[in-house]
Amino acid sequence: LALSQLDFNSYKGQIVDAVKSSTGRDISLGNIKVVPSLSPTLAVEKVVFANADWAKNKDMVTVDEIKVKLAIIPLLHKNITIDALIVKNAVINLEEKADGANNWTFDVAKKDAKTVSFDFSLIKEANASELDDKSSLGFLKSLDIGEVKLDNVKINYTDKNSKVMSYDIENLSLDKNNEDGIDFSFNINNGIYAGKG
Repeated sequence: LALSQLDFNSYKGQIVDAVKSSTGRDISLGNIKVVPSLSPTLAVEKVVFANADWAKNKDMVTVDEIKVKLAIIPLLHKNITIDALIVKNAVINLEEKADGANNWTFDVAKKDAKTVSFDFSLIKEANASELDDKSSLGFLKSLDIGEVKLDNVKINYTDKNSKVMSYDIENLSLDKNNEDGIDFSFNINNGIYAGKG
């Protein structure tokens, strides 16, 4: 209940600054709201993440809506458990240059800064391989994601020879099961690529 009373829009400036500091790029966020329930849902609308200066597309990522369903109890133990991460109506532009540079690598020079790298898998626990107590994320012990859903996500990939390939993900679901495995289903490019397991 206390979570639903917070005005997350007041934190936009801090989020934008943190992203800029970490990636060197701008991000804009629309309305942020909380839907109270046993697994409170944080919804962020109209997310736009800027592309590299040299890229053909102005934006690297645009998303109509991102929903994050949080589990409350783990937060009390400084753990974040995301019951579900849902991305709706997104466009992701991935580009490479002839010299091998790409737009998903962020080269941000920081004097006297400690590099923080994360080993993220979509479902497994994500741990920081280097994270000191002074980091803004230092109070967290772990991050766990139970389910990832993509609805209507388009990925455009331009290789170093300027060849463009597009993948329309109508739906994709990754769900951690009770046997510590992953259940999945997907439908891409009108069923050309589809499957479940």
